[in-house]
Amino acid sequence: MQKLAVDIGAEYHAPIVSGETGPIIANLIIVVYTIAGVIILFAIVSAGFNMVKGAGNNSPDDMAKSKKTITFALIGFFVMFMSYWIIQYIEFISGSEFITNSVI
Repeated sequence: MQKLAVDIGAEYHAPIVSGETGPIIANLIIVVYTIAGVIILFAIVSAGFNMVKGAGNNSPDDMAKSKKTITFALIGFFVMFMSYWIIQYIEFISGSEFITNSVI
């Protein structure tokens, strides 16, 4: 019965070994940063479009909303940027690899 069991991970050189959470967390962080970047890009582009539309319609309310959206998107970008560098700093100090040891 033991001959029927095959360790597929060892057989096909799987990048994630059972019990290791580091590469999973690293991949999750990369995916979250990517999704957040796309959302920030979409927010800035749509707010810019609404600002131009508000200027054309002579609507100060639309321009104020767009300005606030761009401000919050840039704050979100700054928070995301700083979180990445904080993780890099923790990697440097601790000698471990959170993001740089990913599977992707």
